[in-house]
Order: sequence, then C-alpha cells, then structure tokens
Amino acid sequence: EVAGLVLGVAGLAGMIGAFRDAIDLFNDFMSSREFGRDYEILETKFDIERTILLQWSEQVRLLRPDYDRRLDDDTIQCAITRILGSLTRRATDKDIASIRDLRGLKLVHEAAVGTRMVVAELTQEHITRTCQEQILCRLWFRTIDERWESISEAHRKTFRWALAPPEGNYPWDDLSEWLQSGSGIYWVSGKAGSGKSTLMKHLIQLKKTRQLLSRWAGDTQYSLIHYFFYNMGTYEQKSQEGLSRTLLYQILSEHPFLIPEVLPNMWKQLYDTDGIVNLPSVAETKYAFRVLATKASQIGKFCFFIDGLDEFVGNYLDGIDFLRDLAANPHIKIVVSSRPIPDCVASFSGLPSLDLHHLTRADIRAYVEEIIGGHKYMQGLLNRHPEEATAIMEDLVDKSSGVFLWVILACRSLILGFADYDRIHELRRRVDELPPELEEMFQHMLNRINKRHREQGSWMLRICFIARQAQDRLEYSDMTLLGLALIDDDCTSMERISALDKGQKRTLCEELEGRLRSRTGGLLETHTDEHDAKIDGKVIFMHRTVFEFLSNDKSWDLDCLRPPEGLEAASELSLVGLYLAMMSTPYDSDQAARFLRDGLEWGGQSDLQYPESKTNIFWVIQPFIDTLKPDLQSDDGMLGRIAKANKSSSVVVDLAVESGAINFVKSHTNISQKGSSNSQKDRWTSLLYHAVALPLIYGGIREWIYGEDNSGLSLEMATLLISQGGDPNYEFFDPAEASTTTPWLSWLESTSWIILDESDRLLLAEVAEIFLRSGAEISEDFRQWAHRELQESRYR
Repeated sequence: EVAGLVLGVAGLAGMIGAFRDAIDLFNDFMSSREFGRDYEILETKFDIERTILLQWSEQVRLLRPDYDRRLDDDTIQCAITRILGSLTRRATDKDIASIRDLRGLKLVHEAAVGTRMVVAELTQEHITRTCQEQILCRLWFRTIDERWESISEAHRKTFRWALAPPEGNYPWDDLSEWLQSGSGIYWVSGKAGSGKSTLMKHLIQLKKTRQLLSRWAGDTQYSLIHYFFYNMGTYEQKSQEGLSRTLLYQILSEHPFLIPEVLPNMWKQLYDTDGIVNLPSVAETKYAFRVLATKASQIGKFCFFIDGLDEFVGNYLDGIDFLRDLAANPHIKIVVSSRPIPDCVASFSGLPSLDLHHLTRADIRAYVEEIIGGHKYMQGLLNRHPEEATAIMEDLVDKSSGVFLWVILACRSLILGFADYDRIHELRRRVDELPPELEEMFQHMLNRINKRHREQGSWMLRICFIARQAQDRLEYSDMTLLGLALIDDDCTSMERISALDKGQKRTLCEELEGRLRSRTGGLLETHTDEHDAKIDGKVIFMHRTVFEFLSNDKSWDLDCLRPPEGLEAASELSLVGLYLAMMSTPYDSDQAARFLRDGLEWGGQSDLQYPESKTNIFWVIQPFIDTLKPDLQSDDGMLGRIAKANKSSSVVVDLAVESGAINFVKSHTNISQKGSSNSQKDRWTSLLYHAVALPLIYGGIREWIYGEDNSGLSLEMATLLISQGGDPNYEFFDPAEASTTTPWLSWLESTSWIILDESDRLLLAEVAEIFLRSGAEISEDFRQWAHRELQESRYR
C-alpha cells in the first residue's frame, strides 16, 4: 500500500508508467549485475518475471489503442498500479540490500536522485539503517551481557520481602512504593557476598517490578535498563565508558530513529567518512542522556538498575556524579547497589535505601533448612538428635551475619561431613571451626584440601587467576572448561587433541569438574553454556571476593597455595589458545582466529618471562599451520593469511615478531654482530614491517589500531630488526589501506592511537631515535607526530 501511495496515479497513463518502471528496472538489474553463479540465478529469475509481465501486457493489449476496456475500471487500475509499484519497490529493495557498505549505497543514491525516485528513496532508507546498525555495533562490546548471564537465579523462597511493605527490626525504605511513585536514586547497600547482584537480577525479572514502573510511567511508556559492574571483567564491564555504552545501546536498540539526535557527532562522522566511527566522549554521552530525557513524550521514561557501583574502576565520585546527573531528570530514576564503601555512604546517605545484610536472615534460614535440613543424612540426625541438629542449623544462620556467600560455603563444608558420615559432635566441631570472615573462610577451605591435591589446586587457581588478570588484553576473558581440561590432562599431544571427538571432549570436561571440587575447595566453579553445557562451559571464581583474596600477594605464601616448581603460566595459557584454535578451525574460523590471537599474546608474554623456555606456542605451532589450507580459509581472515604465508616464508618467525617474542626470533634467525649481508636485509626489512603493522595477526595497521590497546613495537625488537638491516623506508603494500606504506610510517601511525604516560613517551622517543639513526625520513608527518606525541614530555 505504501508503494501504491508513492507510485499510484489515477488513470491508464499512471498504470502504463508503473508497468514501464518495472520492466526498465528488470533491464537495469540484468545489465548491471556482476557475473558469476549468483548472477545467472538472478538473471533467470528476473527474466521469468519480465516475461510474465510482458505476456500479461500483450493479453490485455496494454500499450495498444484497442486495450482491454476492463482496464478503464478505477478499482482495477488502482490494484494493478499498486501491484506493479510493490513489485518494483521489492525488487529494488532486495538489490539495494545486497550492498553492504555505506560508500556503495551513497554512490547508488547519488546516481538515482532525479532519475529513479524509488531507487533513491529506498537507498536513503538503507543508508540510514546501515548507519544506525554500525553505530549500535560500535556501542556494543563482546562482554556486554556476560555479568548478567553469570549471576545465579535467586534461591527458592528468598527475596520475597523485597517488594513487600517494610517490617521487622531493621526497617527499610519501601522499594515497592518508590518504584511506583519515587524519584531520584534508591540505594541497595550490602556487605560483600550478601547477595546484592542476585537481588538486583531478581528485581529486574519480577513481573511486579514492571507493574509498579508502569504505574510510575502513567500514560507514557517506560524502559527498564540495566548494567552490572564487574571488577573481574574487561574494562568496559567496570568503567563509566562501559556503563554509558551499555545504557545507550539498550535504549537506542529500541529507538534507533533517535540516533542522529542523541549522538550527532558519531552520526556525522560515520555519514561523512564511511569509516570507523569514534566512541562518544564523556561530554557526548551526557548530552545524549539529556536529549533522551526530552523525548519522554515519544519513548517514555527510564528506570536504570545499576549493580555493583563499588566495582567501578576509577574515582568512585565520578561514577556517583554521573548517576546523580542522570537521576536529576524527572523522567529517569535509578536503583543502584554497592558495598557500603565510604564514598557511597557519604553520597547516598539520606536517600531511600535498604541494608541487604540486615534483611536476609529469613532467606538464609530458608536456604539452610532446604540444603542442610532437607539432606537425607541430616534428616536422620534430626530424628535421633533433634535439639543438637537444629542448633547446628541455627548456628549457621547466626554466624553468616547476613552474608549469603558465607553460608553457601558453610553448607558445603557440612555436606562433606555428611559424605564422611560425621557424627553429630563431629558436625558441631565443623561448624565451630568455621571462621566468621570470608577471607579466613577461603583459607580454611583450602587447608581442608587433601595434601596430595594441594599443588594441583594451586596450579589451577594460579592459571585462572593470571588469565583473569590479563583479560583486557585478550579476546576471551574467561578460562574455558575445555581449555583448562586439555592442559590439565596428562596425555596431551597435538595428535591426540586433534583426534578428540565430541564425547571425549565432554568426558574431559566432566572429569575436570570433579577435579576442581576436590582440588580447589569449590573456589573455582564451572559456568555452563546453552550450546553445550560441558564443552562450551567456563571456569570462574565462585565470587569476586575469591579473586580479591588471591590478589593479596601474601595469600600465595600460604602452604595450601604454593604453586608447583617450574610453573610457566603464560606458556600453558598460550597452549590453551592453540589447542582451542585447532578444535575450532573446522567449524568456525573466526572463533579459531580469536583463540589463536590469545595464544600468541600469551606466547609473547611467555617468551619475555621465560627466555630459555621451549614450551610456549611458537615451539609447537607449525604442525597446526601446516593443516591450514589457503583454499579452505577466508581470504581476508587471519587463518587464511597465515596459510598463504606458510608457502613462502618462515611464518612462525613472522608470528613471533608480531607477538613480540624476541627470544624466539633470536634463536631462529641468523644474527650477525656486523649486520646482515645484502641478501639477508630484505628478510629483516620484512620482519620490521611485520613488527609494526601486524599483517598476519590483524591484516594490517588500520585493522588493529582501532581494536584493543596494543603496546606497540618494543625497544629491543626495534633495535634487533634495524641493526640487522631492516629498512625503515622500504615501501610495502598495506591491504587494509589499499595503498603503499613503509615500516617507519606505519609505526608513526600506530603510536598515534596508544594512550601515553610519561614512560611511554620516553620509550617512543628512544624507538624513534633508532629509526632516525637508520635513515628514516624526516618528513612533515614526523614533525607533526613529534609535536603531538612528545610535546608534553621533557624528553622531546
């Protein structure tokens, strides 16, 4: 019908015009498509459609004076015009949809304006939609939902009080009343491990919460938006930038038509350049929320649930001020949770609030009664020793002090006692031995691990701890269950791993689950995946407080946590990346590439930490590379680039250079104290380009400088490559830029995207000096770079 309104005109002339538009459009498509199998199929389809139209026009003699007089009927004319217009529009829409990039869409639009109205209109719609999608993709980040998904559902019979009127010895501000009529900020305060995140997720999922917010919104709509800070997560999971991006992504995904108004700078940059768009600044995000607040009549009000503000990285007051500014708008209200840290206490004092650890006693009792009281062994004790058994459960509730995590750990200890058939006095001793504080509880659990298992448990905890610490540098922030199982297995070999079938992989993961329980005291847990609960599962710390406990260096001095001699965590993690890449390659080359990039990152770290070691990825990767077939890999993918390079060069050395593994490079190249011969200099020049542009790992300079932070070319690697004859002015073709460049120019460009502190500027100055001493051209580009990057430094 829309097509009819656009194209439909009364009378035979309008109908004939619509017919000619359809035929001309088919002719245009058939004469302009690129050749190939897809073209042949499309040509056949369009030829059939055109033939049918032409046959129909002949039958009704549309273009003749003696045309079928039924065509004079107004109803028939409108129907035919509408059908022809819809046909034209749909054919055009499908063809335009096949154009993936903005530049191509803009060229079509420019050519169609004034000649093909339908094409021009549809192309403009696609341009707008493509811009919307690209900006939403830029706001999105891979771990945007990770924390939400990792939070367990509330236990049965818990948190029923949350939306009920306050009662008991510890009154709180009525959250139910605030949701339907309050404003500003409501603060959920609670000790570490008291269940704040679980409560926040529970509230978001409750149907009653939405009913109450609906009353607050009145005649307008409302949106319930959430963000869960995660201190153990990536930068985006614990920063103001991540908070802003998540909120904007959720809102604008529902209302994409607002993007040009809400993020005008991003829209203009993308629309004008067709390239990668910068993320919004702090000022731009504040402007964005101000604009959104003025659109209440169009899109309604907003209630934000912000969990874990104490896990914010940076100045807490900056995060608090950001939330205050948002909540100052009458169309925005915020429920925020945090530990009672001083900044939050000072800032939220006097606001509506509740202290969670004071309100969960009944919930904890319900949990203990179900987990402990409902256990078959405990039921027998309750029959024989009702008073003593009941007292044990009541003591668990008392000692928890409102901390759910503590009582979960305590219940696990008792269940172990049940498995050991402890008598009632032995169970009493278990409860009495439980320390009241979480960190002491963790140590207590580790001390109870069988001594023969402690070294293995320490190894598992150390590997997962180091992997989690490095998450901001990695594409996969969690240790995978299968990855840890592979390096934990005694009989690991490249041949054996490549031969594992799905059942064997699942068995390995199931075995590791049991080993985690017996060797880490439950401090490491598994988080299952919907796709395959075992093979695609993750190994996680049971709670943030465990990671905090291990972050104290003194913890690793405990007898129960001393790591095994010769532990090379970075080397083992590099093999995790390789093994998972091997397993992913036949099914998902993009996923395999991400695993492999992580493995190479760890390989570079291993090379620096253990220079004499020969156990990291670079020493064992060649057989995997030899299995890659250029014709089976994507031309523009990492695995395809490596497969092609494997035919003509020492590709492992190239990868080592790109990963900063200088010791491996030294051991696999001919290094002369006097420099290389002319015949060898080309190879060193090639390696210098690899070191600055990373063409194998990322596909060129432009592809990685917009990604994760990269430390860039090291001083030692630059010295080695240039001293052996690497030419900084040699011209290479950069496929990412589709133009020529040099190692020197590529390095200058790469450093422009690194956030610098004083030590970084000193390193850059030293690396630049090495380039210049080897004859790098002093161009205007370099002068601008030196002024921009070094002007704030005393080293310039």
